[in-house]
Amino acid sequence: MKSFVLLVPAALLLLLSCRSEPPPPVQVQGSVVILSFNALVPDRYPQGVAVQVLSERGELLGETQTNEVGQYQAAIADAKAGDELRVRVEYLDAETQLALKAAKRVKVGEDRYAYVPQMILADPGSTELERYQGSWYDAAGDVEIKDPHGRFSRVWARAFDPEFDRPFFPGNYRDADGNKIVSNGFLYVTAQDALGQQVTSLDEPVTVYFYIPNTHRYYLRDVIPGNGLYEVPMYLYDEEQDTWVRRGTGVVVDADYQPVPESDEEQVTTDPNYGELFVKFQADHFSVWNVDHPLPPCSQ
Repeated sequence: MKSFVLLVPAALLLLLSCRSEPPPPVQVQGSVVILSFNALVPDRYPQGVAVQVLSERGELLGETQTNEVGQYQAAIADAKAGDELRVRVEYLDAETQLALKAAKRVKVGEDRYAYVPQMILADPGSTELERYQGSWYDAAGDVEIKDPHGRFSRVWARAFDPEFDRPFFPGNYRDADGNKIVSNGFLYVTAQDALGQQVTSLDEPVTVYFYIPNTHRYYLRDVIPGNGLYEVPMYLYDEEQDTWVRRGTGVVVDADYQPVPESDEEQVTTDPNYGELFVKFQADHFSVWNVDHPLPPCSQ
């Protein structure tokens, strides 16, 4: 009987020793910078920026804030190697009261770390547009937003080059259906109404023009052939789903905003000296817009 009693705790110890320890939490880390496009104004690495980590399906897994040098790290228990995470940051600019947002999608590595590319927010002080004769313009002449009835009190926008401004590109290079997309150029835009409230959805769309750089023009395909216009697919970054959604088409125009004929497609996509190009489209939402080319799925 004594030998039996001694065997029981020994068996329990053996059972406990065989149990594997739970894996450590996934570490999500990155940094945030508010980038100024004015050489006289330094970039900022803000403290206290809210950071959210969500699952691919949108479940909130964890929250944290940036430290005094704009860095953050979050320990996420409900994630594993290979998972795709959605990481969002939001910063309230004290001077303009604008909510500045950025988001990335990242994969968790085998080391249980998710290294988020640096989140870059555009400094409102260097992206505000000027109003003239019913439109808003940037100093470089890359953006125009029609506002003949004065619906907005202030507007901020910037056109980005998909090759040289990759850090500003939100999400990843896939649309809501999982298709790979190649950006031809993208636009950040936000505004305030007469009461100083930030504008997101618009009851009536506004006409927008923005510059298309020549870095990726070889993907600038006409998607509705036969009508004489050079029409390209427009995508809006959906901040709720953290993904790109197709939102109508835009029309390629020249520097005088005259339509480029679809017959010029081959020349546009092969000749870097064709001339300056812009896209004209109707915006019913202020966020980030993108002229994209969806890539066909790889053949099996």
